[in-house]
Amino acid sequence: MTQSEGIITTLNQSERWCRSLFRRHDGLTSFDIMHYRMSNRVVEGRMVTPERLAELVEGERPLEAEPIEDADRSCPECDENVISVGYMPSVTEFVTAYKCQECSWSDTDR
Repeated sequence: MTQSEGIITTLNQSERWCRSLFRRHDGLTSFDIMHYRMSNRVVEGRMVTPERLAELVEGERPLEAEPIEDADRSCPECDENVISVGYMPSVTEFVTAYKCQECSWSDTDR
């Protein structure tokens, strides 16, 4: 398979995925779909959602979580990439959590 064929195959798979998402979730825009897909990240070798990332740091599932973002810092233990997620562990509290993508280090802004 050439590189061009590989790219076309990937695009076709993405298109099928988007169509199935549209069938399951009426009313989503293409921005919603890209936002949904882009907010998942790989952490310690596993793909995680914002909710799962908050759960890894907090210890329990949050009420709501914002999309995962790159943090402007490196891990103090292994010097790798750190990502952040904002979430609500309760109705009255908003927390930003930081998690290394490669090791078990994590922290919050509490």
